Amino acid sequence: MELPICNVLFLNTNGTKINCQVPSHSSIENMIQIYKNKASIDPNDYIFIYNCQKIDINSQVKFKEFFDFIGNQTKIYAYGLK
Repeated sequence: MELPICNVLFLNTNGTKINCQVPSHSSIENMIQIYKNKASIDPNDYIFIYNCQKIDINSQVKFKEFFDFIGNQTKIYAYGLK
């Protein structure tokens, strides 16, 4: 059964952890926008990594198509460039 809302935990290099709830039908770009609004950051100043791969923050790929659902929380690492 598909979960309509997914928990995404952003682990930042400064030690903060930000949990976002993302609709599974959202695009990757929308997920980053949700994070941006919660973290008050410019996503262009960060590199986002999932499963050892850089995430394209402008991607229109749907969340449910990009991420596997091991458990019910996805972890993304946010590395600040500045």
